[in-house]
Amino acid sequence: MKEEFDRLIYDFLSGSITKEDLHKLNEWIYSDPENQKYFEQQKRIWLLSAEYKKPITDLRNESANIRVLRQER
Repeated sequence: MKEEFDRLIYDFLSGSITKEDLHKLNEWIYSDPENQKYFEQQKRIWLLSAEYKKPITDLRNESANIRVLRQER
């Protein structure tokens, strides 16, 4: 059962979830606070891994943008 929801979470985070599966995932998430907590943990891991996988050039551009924003203040 848990593998099914792991797949649904992956599909949601990757943007490939169907409307039917989204409805199923929402029902599961909001049926139990532990499910909500698990979903949020998986989402954080997903977002952190996306940051880790950024190419070096993206990170350099972000650093440059931050410096420009600081100078504009």
